[in-house]
Amino acid sequence: VALMEKKAVIFDVGGVLITSPVHAIREYEKELNLPKNTLNAAFIKPNNSFSRLERGEITLSEFCTEFKQECGEAAANIGVVLPSIFSVRELFYRMSKGQPIYEMVETLKKIKKSGIKTCILTNNWIDDINPTPTNHGFHNYVDVILESCKIGIRKPDTIIYHIACDKLGVHPTEVVYLDDLGVNLKPARKLGITTILVKDSHKAIQELQDIVNINLLDSKL
Repeated sequence: VALMEKKAVIFDVGGVLITSPVHAIREYEKELNLPKNTLNAAFIKPNNSFSRLERGEITLSEFCTEFKQECGEAAANIGVVLPSIFSVRELFYRMSKGQPIYEMVETLKKIKKSGIKTCILTNNWIDDINPTPTNHGFHNYVDVILESCKIGIRKPDTIIYHIACDKLGVHPTEVVYLDDLGVNLKPARKLGITTILVKDSHKAIQELQDIVNINLLDSKL
């Protein structure tokens, strides 16, 4: 059975086009001699200040005070006290320093060049602390950029995937979506979007190549 022709590819940013902020969180935990996932537990707590930050309901500076308390609670839950030098600002500064993943960025460019529509779909925040956030120039290679903080909805809310398809002018079954978090892919897959879980960039590109039938791994292209 021939695969339905794909008309658009959606890329997540952190963990797909740039290195994952999770690495920065783990490094900071190590530096502070905290058990692994102490801080991570505060990020994944339902309806926390991080969710509101990513929906654009609060700015980064407003968020810092609330999140410090939530990190303290997450640590207390496992019998740990956060050291006094712990800083949410420092943590988020480090998280914002992700480096582009070269082969993934090249893949984005090739997809765009082939005539398939491209979209960036990212959970992001309003950074009023670092006024000049890092710009990797991805906007030059995408048709649509959707940031959670600008539309008031964050992944994995199903509505965000509908918005992406609407903006791209495509049906969910005509879309491929790459993300490094399975929780974000699940609702997209239910809509009929073809999903790729990115744990290894090379494997993910190979998978994408097989789906869109474009040579993405030949560096000469």
